[in-house]
Amino acid sequence: MDQLDIEISDLRKSFGRNDVLRGVSLHVRKGESFALIGGSGVGKSVVLKCILGLIKPDAGQVLVRGSNPVDRRTRGKAKIGMLFQGGALFDSMPVWQNISFRQLRGSNRLQKSQARAVALNLLGRVGLEADVADRYPSELSGGMQKRASLARAIAEDPDVILFDEPMTGLDPISARRISQLIRRIVEESGATAVTVTHDLVCVRRISDRIAMLHEGVIKWSGSAESLETTENPFLREFVRIRSYAPVAAAE
Repeated sequence: MDQLDIEISDLRKSFGRNDVLRGVSLHVRKGESFALIGGSGVGKSVVLKCILGLIKPDAGQVLVRGSNPVDRRTRGKAKIGMLFQGGALFDSMPVWQNISFRQLRGSNRLQKSQARAVALNLLGRVGLEADVADRYPSELSGGMQKRASLARAIAEDPDVILFDEPMTGLDPISARRISQLIRRIVEESGATAVTVTHDLVCVRRISDRIAMLHEGVIKWSGSAESLETTENPFLREFVRIRSYAPVAAAE
């Protein structure tokens, strides 16, 4: 039996009178690249934040490698990295300090010279030159910011990497390159990946398996290959609409 890295059972979350998640259940196998798709505002990012432990669900259960991510006593058992939708780099810090943000803090913090060396190595892994290290985020293109953010997400060799709309704001060429980079990084690290997006081009490039979130529940799940052949009416309509949607740069 495949080992499950993420198990979500009957997850429910409301904000005021808005029932965003109405009983989401899904699982992600160890080493799998999984994508959660759906339209804007359906709760994809809420699921991601529940996995990360930033949001406490109203009901249901989330387990990451057998631990509840909102339980301070156990959440450290699984290391989780995240690429936020906007990159979330700190404008006041040079790139290398952004990448080594956690390594520079806490009881196990590294010396600055060590942390910088780690950051330089990570820049190379994501295809950026060493001279980027001392630049500030505002001096980088959108694609370079995404790469720097990915370097930060993998800085602690995470067991699980979460991607929140990773292609947002990128032109089609940059989006293709970042998709290829994400796929390579995930395969090289052996990490489990969860991507939330409504970008079907991205999904086809990086995912092994996909689930569709609609009206607060999972309406369909299957392999990336079955995305084109499914008879599920919800997914077919979503694919039809997204096929005529603007390119990534406009999203």
